[in-house]
Amino acid sequence: MALVPWVYKNIYSNQKYSKSRDYLVNNYLLKINQNLDNEINLHQNTGNLVWDGAYILSKYLYRLKLKNKKCIELGCGTGLVGISAWTYGADITLTDIEDVIPLVNENVWTNVDTILSKANNDTKLSKEKIKIKSLEWGAENCKNLDVYDIVFGSEILYYSKSHKALIETLQHICDENTLCVFIYKTRKLGEEQFFELAKNEGFSIEFIDNRKLISEFQDSEYHLFYMKKI
Repeated sequence: MALVPWVYKNIYSNQKYSKSRDYLVNNYLLKINQNLDNEINLHQNTGNLVWDGAYILSKYLYRLKLKNKKCIELGCGTGLVGISAWTYGADITLTDIEDVIPLVNENVWTNVDTILSKANNDTKLSKEKIKIKSLEWGAENCKNLDVYDIVFGSEILYYSKSHKALIETLQHICDENTLCVFIYKTRKLGEEQFFELAKNEGFSIEFIDNRKLISEFQDSEYHLFYMKKI
């Protein structure tokens, strides 16, 4: 009997609502817990579930030079993207609202401890290079944040009322050398308004060819783009 290739979107084994999900990123097996105790939809508890965009972005990270880069993830949710960036050597800060932070802590330190316990002595990974911070977007809430080399955002454009606060945050943590790497899904919830606002506030937008995404999602409604201050 022929072996069936592993695929992420397996109709025979849908793990979207499993308590824990496994992801292979950068040759590390990451175990990501989900909080399914409360209803999850686009209007509540979105940070308690791994959305496909986080997986797609995590699998894209190998294309970036992350070693020793000062990075931040906005709306990190379960932490998959931030943990993945850390495995590539990034100095990463994961941020989200206060309610999500306990799950982020659980996933980050479980995976970091597991990876470091199995790492070779010459590994460059360390606990000091991954941090967690509660953050509400908006100009008043990011005064103590630094400027970063790279900003990650996965599926954070679906709520159009937050776009202004998101742009205000980006204005504070970005300079002309900062690269923002975002992914979103076209849900017709006003995502396009973000791009108009970003351009009006002095950011350039560059959409990445979907052929650079993992093969399963190249024909999907997910889109990855870069942003930079002009």
